[in-house]
Amino acid sequence: MNIKGKEGKYCMNDRKVEIVDLVNQHGQVTFKEIKDLFPNLSAMTVRRDLEELDREHALVRVHGGARSIGTIVGSEDLFRNRAVSHMEEKGTIAQKALPYITPGYTMFFDSGSTVAELARILPDEQMIIFTGNISAALEMAHLKKPVIHMIGGRLDVQSLCVSDSCSLDMLNDVNINYAFFGVTGYSERRGFTCGKEEEYRLKKMVIDKSDKVIVLMDSSKVGISSVYTYAMEEDVDMVISDSKLPPELLERFGQNSVEVL
Repeated sequence: MNIKGKEGKYCMNDRKVEIVDLVNQHGQVTFKEIKDLFPNLSAMTVRRDLEELDREHALVRVHGGARSIGTIVGSEDLFRNRAVSHMEEKGTIAQKALPYITPGYTMFFDSGSTVAELARILPDEQMIIFTGNISAALEMAHLKKPVIHMIGGRLDVQSLCVSDSCSLDMLNDVNINYAFFGVTGYSERRGFTCGKEEEYRLKKMVIDKSDKVIVLMDSSKVGISSVYTYAMEEDVDMVISDSKLPPELLERFGQNSVEVL
Protein backbone atom coordinates (compact mmCIF):
# COMPACT_ATOMS: atom_id res chain seq x y z
CA MET A 1 0.00 0.00 0.00
CA ASN A 2 1.44 3.35 -1.03
CA ILE A 3 0.67 5.98 1.58
CA LYS A 4 2.08 9.47 1.25
CA GLY A 5 3.19 11.13 4.43
CA LYS A 6 1.55 14.28 5.77
CA GLU A 7 3.79 17.25 6.36
CA GLY A 8 3.32 19.86 9.03
CA LYS A 9 1.23 19.79 12.19
CA TYR A 10 -2.29 18.46 12.51
CA CYS A 11 -4.74 19.21 15.29
CA MET A 12 -6.10 16.14 17.07
CA ASN A 13 -9.47 16.19 15.30
CA ASP A 14 -7.94 16.57 11.82
CA ARG A 15 -5.48 13.78 12.48
CA LYS A 16 -8.10 11.39 13.79
CA VAL A 17 -10.32 12.09 10.77
CA GLU A 18 -7.35 11.26 8.51
CA ILE A 19 -6.73 7.99 10.34
CA VAL A 20 -10.38 6.92 10.20
CA ASP A 21 -10.63 7.83 6.51
CA LEU A 22 -7.46 5.82 5.77
CA VAL A 23 -8.74 2.75 7.62
CA ASN A 24 -12.17 2.97 5.99
CA GLN A 25 -10.61 3.34 2.54
CA HIS A 26 -8.37 0.27 2.82
CA GLY A 27 -10.34 -1.87 5.26
CA GLN A 28 -7.24 -2.67 7.29
CA VAL A 29 -3.94 -0.84 7.77
CA THR A 30 -0.82 -1.59 9.75
CA PHE A 31 0.61 0.54 12.52
CA LYS A 32 3.60 1.31 10.30
CA GLU A 33 1.36 2.56 7.49
CA ILE A 34 -0.40 4.92 9.87
CA LYS A 35 2.92 6.09 11.29
CA ASP A 36 4.22 6.69 7.74
CA LEU A 37 1.22 8.94 7.10
CA PHE A 38 2.31 11.18 9.99
CA PRO A 39 6.11 11.03 10.08
CA ASN A 40 6.36 13.86 12.62
CA LEU A 41 4.29 12.00 15.24
CA SER A 42 5.73 9.72 17.88
CA ALA A 43 4.75 6.07 17.96
CA MET A 44 3.20 6.68 21.39
CA THR A 45 0.90 9.37 19.98
CA VAL A 46 -0.25 7.11 17.14
CA ARG A 47 -0.98 4.29 19.60
CA ARG A 48 -2.95 6.69 21.80
CA ASP A 49 -4.96 7.88 18.79
CA LEU A 50 -5.81 4.28 17.86
CA GLU A 51 -6.85 3.50 21.42
CA GLU A 52 -9.11 6.56 21.55
CA LEU A 53 -10.66 5.84 18.14
CA ASP A 54 -11.33 2.24 19.16
CA ARG A 55 -12.96 3.44 22.38
CA GLU A 56 -15.06 5.90 20.35
CA HIS A 57 -16.16 3.04 18.03
CA ALA A 58 -14.69 4.77 14.96
CA LEU A 59 -12.48 1.77 14.12
CA VAL A 60 -11.35 -1.52 15.63
CA ARG A 61 -7.80 -1.73 16.91
CA VAL A 62 -6.18 -5.07 16.12
CA HIS A 63 -2.71 -6.50 16.67
CA GLY A 64 -0.29 -4.50 14.55
CA GLY A 65 -2.79 -1.93 13.25
CA ALA A 66 -6.49 -1.19 12.82
CA ARG A 67 -9.51 -2.41 10.87
CA SER A 68 -12.59 -0.66 9.58
CA ILE A 69 -15.80 -1.37 11.49
CA GLY A 70 -17.42 -2.43 8.23
CA THR A 71 -14.92 -5.27 7.70
CA ILE A 72 -15.52 -6.88 11.07
CA VAL A 73 -17.58 -10.05 10.92
CA GLY A 74 -20.14 -9.87 13.70
CA SER A 75 -20.69 -6.12 13.71
CA GLU A 76 -24.11 -6.92 15.14
CA ASP A 77 -22.31 -8.22 18.21
CA LEU A 78 -20.50 -4.89 18.55
CA PHE A 79 -23.82 -3.06 18.75
CA ARG A 80 -25.26 -5.70 21.08
CA ASN A 81 -22.33 -5.26 23.43
CA ARG A 82 -22.87 -1.49 23.44
CA ALA A 83 -26.57 -1.98 24.08
CA VAL A 84 -26.00 -4.08 27.20
CA SER A 85 -23.17 -1.95 28.62
CA HIS A 86 -24.35 0.41 31.38
CA MET A 87 -27.82 -1.10 30.90
CA GLU A 88 -29.11 0.02 34.30
CA GLU A 89 -28.05 3.62 33.67
CA LYS A 90 -29.65 3.63 30.21
CA GLY A 91 -32.91 2.33 31.67
CA THR A 92 -32.87 5.07 34.30
CA ILE A 93 -32.23 7.74 31.66
CA ALA A 94 -35.04 6.44 29.44
CA GLN A 95 -37.50 6.56 32.34
CA LYS A 96 -36.46 10.15 33.11
CA ALA A 97 -36.95 11.11 29.45
CA LEU A 98 -40.37 9.46 29.15
CA PRO A 99 -42.38 12.46 30.49
CA TYR A 100 -41.03 14.53 27.59
CA ILE A 101 -42.63 12.21 25.04
CA THR A 102 -45.54 14.47 24.19
CA PRO A 103 -48.64 13.30 22.28
CA GLY A 104 -49.25 15.39 19.17
CA TYR A 105 -45.63 16.47 18.88
CA THR A 106 -43.15 15.84 16.09
CA MET A 107 -39.98 14.30 17.51
CA PHE A 108 -36.61 13.05 16.32
CA PHE A 109 -34.92 9.94 17.73
CA ASP A 110 -31.17 9.93 17.16
CA SER A 111 -28.76 7.00 16.99
CA GLY A 112 -27.63 5.12 20.07
CA SER A 113 -28.72 2.38 22.43
CA THR A 114 -30.02 4.80 25.08
CA VAL A 115 -32.39 6.34 22.54
CA ALA A 116 -33.43 2.82 21.53
CA GLU A 117 -34.22 2.09 25.17
CA LEU A 118 -36.47 5.15 25.25
CA ALA A 119 -38.20 3.87 22.11
CA ARG A 120 -38.76 0.52 23.84
CA ILE A 121 -40.94 2.10 26.55
CA LEU A 122 -42.71 4.59 24.27
CA PRO A 123 -46.46 4.86 24.96
CA ASP A 124 -48.94 4.10 22.19
CA GLU A 125 -50.03 7.71 21.63
CA GLN A 126 -50.52 9.87 18.56
CA MET A 127 -47.25 11.55 17.60
CA ILE A 128 -44.86 11.79 14.67
CA ILE A 129 -41.34 10.41 15.01
CA PHE A 130 -38.46 10.67 12.54
CA THR A 131 -35.49 8.36 13.08
CA GLY A 132 -32.62 6.64 11.36
CA ASN A 133 -32.11 4.38 14.37
CA ILE A 134 -33.11 0.92 13.18
CA SER A 135 -33.09 -0.56 16.68
CA ALA A 136 -35.39 2.23 17.90
CA ALA A 137 -37.72 1.73 14.92
CA LEU A 138 -37.99 -1.99 15.66
CA GLU A 139 -38.83 -1.24 19.28
CA MET A 140 -41.70 1.01 18.10
CA ALA A 141 -42.95 -1.26 15.32
CA HIS A 142 -45.77 -2.75 17.41
CA LEU A 143 -47.30 0.64 18.24
CA LYS A 144 -50.45 1.58 16.34
CA LYS A 145 -50.92 5.32 16.98
CA PRO A 146 -47.51 6.94 16.36
CA VAL A 147 -46.50 7.70 12.78
CA ILE A 148 -42.90 6.51 12.41
CA HIS A 149 -40.80 7.87 9.53
CA MET A 150 -37.52 6.12 8.73
CA ILE A 151 -35.10 8.59 7.19
CA GLY A 152 -33.11 7.33 4.24
CA GLY A 153 -29.41 6.91 3.81
CA ARG A 154 -26.48 4.55 4.04
CA LEU A 155 -26.49 1.90 6.75
CA ASP A 156 -23.80 2.16 9.41
CA VAL A 157 -23.25 -1.44 10.42
CA GLN A 158 -21.68 -0.38 13.70
CA SER A 159 -24.57 1.68 15.05
CA LEU A 160 -27.38 0.13 12.98
CA CYS A 161 -28.42 3.61 11.89
CA VAL A 162 -28.79 5.28 8.52
CA SER A 163 -27.65 8.77 7.57
CA ASP A 164 -26.30 10.67 4.57
CA SER A 165 -27.52 13.36 2.14
CA CYS A 166 -30.82 11.46 1.73
CA SER A 167 -31.51 11.96 5.43
CA LEU A 168 -30.85 15.68 5.16
CA ASP A 169 -33.12 15.99 2.14
CA MET A 170 -35.97 14.22 3.91
CA LEU A 171 -35.73 16.44 6.99
CA ASN A 172 -35.17 19.68 5.12
CA ASP A 173 -38.77 20.91 5.48
CA VAL A 174 -39.61 19.13 8.75
CA ASN A 175 -40.19 21.15 11.93
CA ILE A 176 -39.30 19.24 15.08
CA ASN A 177 -40.63 19.90 18.58
CA TYR A 178 -38.34 17.67 20.65
CA ALA A 179 -35.13 15.95 19.51
CA PHE A 180 -33.59 13.18 21.60
CA PHE A 181 -29.87 12.74 20.95
CA GLY A 182 -27.33 10.10 21.80
CA VAL A 183 -23.68 10.98 22.26
CA THR A 184 -20.34 9.23 21.80
CA GLY A 185 -18.64 11.48 24.31
CA TYR A 186 -18.62 14.83 26.09
CA SER A 187 -15.67 16.94 27.14
CA GLU A 188 -15.47 20.49 28.45
CA ARG A 189 -13.20 21.53 25.59
CA ARG A 190 -15.01 19.89 22.68
CA GLY A 191 -18.61 19.59 23.90
CA PHE A 192 -20.89 16.82 22.65
CA THR A 193 -19.20 14.68 20.02
CA CYS A 194 -19.77 11.83 17.59
CA GLY A 195 -17.51 9.74 15.38
CA LYS A 196 -18.97 9.89 11.86
CA GLU A 197 -19.24 12.83 9.45
CA GLU A 198 -22.69 11.81 8.15
CA GLU A 199 -23.97 11.52 11.72
CA TYR A 200 -22.47 14.91 12.58
CA ARG A 201 -24.18 16.65 9.66
CA LEU A 202 -27.52 15.08 10.53
CA LYS A 203 -27.29 16.05 14.19
CA LYS A 204 -26.36 19.64 13.34
CA MET A 205 -29.30 19.98 10.97
CA VAL A 206 -31.79 18.53 13.45
CA ILE A 207 -30.56 20.82 16.22
CA ASP A 208 -31.19 23.83 13.99
CA LYS A 209 -34.74 22.62 13.29
CA SER A 210 -35.75 21.63 16.84
CA ASP A 211 -37.58 23.61 19.50
CA LYS A 212 -35.99 21.58 22.31
CA VAL A 213 -32.72 19.64 22.17
CA ILE A 214 -32.41 16.82 24.73
CA VAL A 215 -29.21 14.78 25.11
CA LEU A 216 -29.40 11.33 26.72
CA MET A 217 -25.97 10.70 28.23
CA ASP A 218 -24.81 8.35 30.95
CA SER A 219 -21.83 9.39 33.05
CA SER A 220 -19.45 6.95 31.32
CA LYS A 221 -19.40 9.32 28.31
CA VAL A 222 -17.91 12.21 30.30
CA GLY A 223 -14.28 12.92 29.45
CA ILE A 224 -14.46 11.17 26.08
CA SER A 225 -13.89 13.24 22.95
CA SER A 226 -14.72 11.89 19.50
CA VAL A 227 -13.93 13.28 16.06
CA TYR A 228 -16.81 15.69 15.40
CA THR A 229 -18.37 18.27 17.73
CA TYR A 230 -22.09 18.45 16.96
CA ALA A 231 -23.09 20.68 19.87
CA MET A 232 -21.73 22.85 22.65
CA GLU A 233 -23.60 23.59 25.87
CA GLU A 234 -25.36 26.61 24.40
CA ASP A 235 -26.91 24.40 21.70
CA VAL A 236 -28.52 22.02 24.21
CA ASP A 237 -31.60 22.61 26.34
CA MET A 238 -31.48 19.55 28.57
CA VAL A 239 -29.16 16.69 29.52
CA ILE A 240 -30.79 13.58 30.96
CA SER A 241 -28.28 11.37 32.74
CA ASP A 242 -27.76 9.04 35.66
CA SER A 243 -26.96 10.48 39.08
CA LYS A 244 -23.20 10.25 38.64
CA LEU A 245 -22.25 13.41 36.78
CA PRO A 246 -19.41 15.25 38.56
CA PRO A 247 -20.38 18.41 40.50
CA GLU A 248 -18.16 20.65 38.38
CA LEU A 249 -19.98 19.48 35.24
CA LEU A 250 -23.36 20.13 36.81
CA GLU A 251 -22.16 23.63 37.64
CA ARG A 252 -20.91 24.17 34.08
CA PHE A 253 -24.24 23.04 32.63
CA GLY A 254 -26.08 25.35 35.02
CA GLN A 255 -23.96 28.30 33.99
CA ASN A 256 -24.94 27.62 30.37
CA SER A 257 -28.67 27.26 31.16
CA VAL A 258 -28.66 23.52 30.44
CA GLU A 259 -31.27 21.75 32.56
CA VAL A 260 -30.02 18.45 34.02
CA LEU A 261 -32.21 15.55 35.10
